[in-house]
Amino acid sequence: MSKIKAAIRKNEVDKSGKVNIKIRVHHNGKTRYIGTRFYVKPSQFSVQKGRVLKSHQMSAFINAELKKLEANYESKLVASDDTEKISVKEVVSRLRKKYKVVNLIDLFDEVIKSFQSAGSSTSWTYTTTKSALIKYWGSSFLPVTEVDEAFLKGFMNSRIAEGKSINGTVLSLANIRSVFNKAIDNGVILADMYPFRKFKFSGVKTSKRTLSVSQLKTMLQAKLDPKEKVAVDMFFLSFYLIGMNSKDLFNLKKGNIMSGRMVYVRAKTKKEYSIKIEPEVMEILERYGSTDSDWLLASMHEKYSTVQDFTYAMNFNLKKVAEKCEINMPVTTYYARHSWATIAYNNGISKDNVRLALGHGEETVTDTYIDFDLKLVDIANRKIIDLIV
Repeated sequence: MSKIKAAIRKNEVDKSGKVNIKIRVHHNGKTRYIGTRFYVKPSQFSVQKGRVLKSHQMSAFINAELKKLEANYESKLVASDDTEKISVKEVVSRLRKKYKVVNLIDLFDEVIKSFQSAGSSTSWTYTTTKSALIKYWGSSFLPVTEVDEAFLKGFMNSRIAEGKSINGTVLSLANIRSVFNKAIDNGVILADMYPFRKFKFSGVKTSKRTLSVSQLKTMLQAKLDPKEKVAVDMFFLSFYLIGMNSKDLFNLKKGNIMSGRMVYVRAKTKKEYSIKIEPEVMEILERYGSTDSDWLLASMHEKYSTVQDFTYAMNFNLKKVAEKCEINMPVTTYYARHSWATIAYNNGISKDNVRLALGHGEETVTDTYIDFDLKLVDIANRKIIDLIV
């Protein structure tokens, strides 16, 4: 005979001090649990009654839902002719079939869509993870029930075997975990379908993405093919603009030029920057601009439809340039910002002024001080550029 009752397992308290309310299935002397979407503190649950105590503000609602679950499960067991002959594992499997099969890829699509609606570039990393999952699984239909500890280990190992970085692989795993968490929070899947309880992962400390003055000079002077030349131009355009990231670079318009300065709001921090446009910057902008377009890098927009495509192409060719210049580092567009900061500090620019140039300074200052700070940044940037060109 099978017994169905709501229960908690006090040894499974999470970091917030709560436990998942589960449906306990006792069958032929053995017990299994089916997770629900509800969490409470152990002190808010009556083990004897299998119900949430009135001290919990949602007790009435949760208890009503638990009662429905128990009734649904019991009716399913009554309707089965062979219940007494099957194992508790099979009983639980049958009970779970009341939930539709949820496709992890569909869950990814929902999360990606929400990021895109918010205008967040984070959608790109989730799209990359989704594609990797489809490739690993061999299908765009991946039931969440198939994603367990063994699946995650296999996925992780396959990514690393493909030559993906540890940190890149960790980011993919973190994205999968995030999608599971959102689905559980929204009641789309059961809490006990969560595959990350025992599966742990961590990245490695990122080495500093810094190029020396001599390495930068080598890149500028190298004999490059046309695609490599474009990548180097974009890299140094970023460098001359104090490490502007590729998204902000790609989205620059003629309206961003004001009184000889590049004025823009950084997409990542939503903070406004104002950088003096040096001759080296104008030279590159003139090479890739057009009188018929409002984009400062019009030719890049003609070739690349998204900033992701643009960044990928630049990074791909920068790695080829690094190899050609015998720079034993995986150079990407990120190196421009890190290199500018390190070179500035190592050449007498104070740490405060470096922070100021990178936008890490005070947010609230008077207009007088803003003018003074911009002059300090202008002087620092010119000094760094002169070391390179």
